[in-house]
Amino acid sequence: MKRLWIISTSVILAMLLSGCWDYERLRDRMIITGLAIAENDGGYRIGIEYMAFSGGSTSQQQEAAGQQTKVADQAFNHPSIEIPLHFVQSKILGDPFYANLHLLVIGKEQAKKGIGDVISHFIRDPDMRRTTEVVISEGDPIELLRMKGVESNFVSKYIESMILHTEHSGRVITADIGDISKAIHEEKDFFIPLVQQKGNKKETEVIGTAVFKGDQYAGELTTIESLLISYLSKKVDHASAYMSCPQSKKGSVSLDVVKNKPKLKPKIDGERLIIEGNVELEAYLSEYTCGDGKIKNKLPLKSLEKEFEQSFQKQIHNKIPELLSRTEADLLDLRSKLEKENPDQWKEISESFEAFLKNAEMKTTVDFEIKLKGAET
Repeated sequence: MKRLWIISTSVILAMLLSGCWDYERLRDRMIITGLAIAENDGGYRIGIEYMAFSGGSTSQQQEAAGQQTKVADQAFNHPSIEIPLHFVQSKILGDPFYANLHLLVIGKEQAKKGIGDVISHFIRDPDMRRTTEVVISEGDPIELLRMKGVESNFVSKYIESMILHTEHSGRVITADIGDISKAIHEEKDFFIPLVQQKGNKKETEVIGTAVFKGDQYAGELTTIESLLISYLSKKVDHASAYMSCPQSKKGSVSLDVVKNKPKLKPKIDGERLIIEGNVELEAYLSEYTCGDGKIKNKLPLKSLEKEFEQSFQKQIHNKIPELLSRTEADLLDLRSKLEKENPDQWKEISESFEAFLKNAEMKTTVDFEIKLKGAET
């Protein structure tokens, strides 16, 4: 009898425990996929892209969620971002859920005032992914989330994919919430992609990279300038390089740059910042329309390598000092290199380092290795 009672009790308990007592319906959650933050007379304007769930069965709700998103917005003059964020969330039924957030868009005017409080709020949110991509919008960031006609029904996902694709080419330097929080904490300059809507308002494009000092926007780089900085400081997976035919100037040469290896050695010489070192670039010949359009042996390749080395070296020597002076930002992370190589000297000049950025000189060399890979035309 006792044995039967134990078995019966075990079966009943198993049936009770197999149920779910803390479930939530999808329609009771506000699944946020994109966030936009703009400046508003000392306060904030907040835009939230969220999944638009429909009534009906759970399967119908899930189908609708995959088909569309909506954007809600709220303006509130309050110095803390928590208040306007709370008000815009209250416009929509359901508890906010950030684990599916693809993108944080910050308006350029807000970036000029500072983004430290914004990043701090989201880095403390337990639902927020530290790897959420961040972009700066040249125009209204909320209107960017409302963009229609994109391939993906999630505007945030469309922009995120576009940014990550562009990053591999070196034409933009990306950052996520975690990277930005770390850079602000370590008092390092950092970069965020700069985007804007095209004229038809149905597409967006990367127009460069926003440069930040502390937590404030300090200037911007074009896509070409971003690429130069990437060659000298970041990993570039795939980029294109072009040049007119060296002798005749008729036709062109195109390369697919697949690898870069920078080794910069900054030093202080009197009142000047001297940046020595070398950058190695490996590339495949993708197009050659000089002469008869054929590479017959290794001699033309060696000649092309020298031409590209001279061209890139000239760009680096002329452009990098101008960028350092214009932005007054440590675009190449020279601080950490100086501090590591010569800590005593760094202590002497650390307080006046920005003045050295305005008076920099590049003495960096460039080595190109060009390979053929079935690219003869």
